[in-house]
Amino acid sequence: MEDDNGNGRITNAIIMNELKHISSEIGGIKSEVSEIKKEVRRVDSLITRVERLEREQDKLRTKSDGWSVLNSIGVFVAGLVAFLRG
Repeated sequence: MEDDNGNGRITNAIIMNELKHISSEIGGIKSEVSEIKKEVRRVDSLITRVERLEREQDKLRTKSDGWSVLNSIGVFVAGLVAFLRG
């Protein structure tokens, strides 16, 4: 319902201007969300990599401990042989 002085057109123009502004803000927010999602994927990838490296480190530590025991036995045997040869 428009009155004779054009207030309806002015109101519509104000509403349209606000809608354009809101639409622009939504576009900016969508862009920020997209960037945040990319960053989250990057962080998830880094977390996965760190977890894999930690598992690999644990396996290597276990192997190292095993070799340490074998080296100690080898040193003991070599010392015993040397002692017995005298």
